[in-house]
Amino acid sequence: MVRLAIEADVRRMSLSLARAFDDDPVWRWLIPADGYADRMMSFGQGLLRHIALGYEATYTTDDCVSTAMWAPPGHWEASAEQAAALVPAFNTCFGANLEKFQEGFGLVGTKHPHEPHWYLIGIGTHPDWQGQGLASSVMKPILERCDTEGVPAYLEATKERNVRFYQHHGFELTGTMDFPGGGPKMYLMWREPQ
Repeated sequence: MVRLAIEADVRRMSLSLARAFDDDPVWRWLIPADGYADRMMSFGQGLLRHIALGYEATYTTDDCVSTAMWAPPGHWEASAEQAAALVPAFNTCFGANLEKFQEGFGLVGTKHPHEPHWYLIGIGTHPDWQGQGLASSVMKPILERCDTEGVPAYLEATKERNVRFYQHHGFELTGTMDFPGGGPKMYLMWREPQ
């Protein structure tokens, strides 16, 4: 069963998200290898607590093994208050790579569309539960809202193999972006309401 996430879910969701992103080329490039899982959990907890849950658009399964975090139109960029609240989590997560993260995601921001849209901040399913349609289920409430309200959606995929999954849900590949300094590629995807 899919439901809105609440504060009490943060630890379990961040654990599942950390596992989901264990083999992710972008996050593996940005986050130091020592203590990767703990660093990724810190990042997930910060993102959930200080950004995603506040929008009341984060959906998870009852057991928190799959989660989709959305930002509503006009809120894809963190506010100054949100960014300040994330500093401890970002310092823990990125450590000496914080500047690399800031440079890379600064470039990602320049590619972000300006038209009002729902933004998929992040989505992940614990590896033990992948391939069962859970990611589709946690994306569905906001995609249905997009269609009902006539609002597009946008995301950046960090794995090439996920592009086809998103295309199945109506997203189209609009471009790619290479991280500076020989980093991995991101896949920029847009979905018109259907």
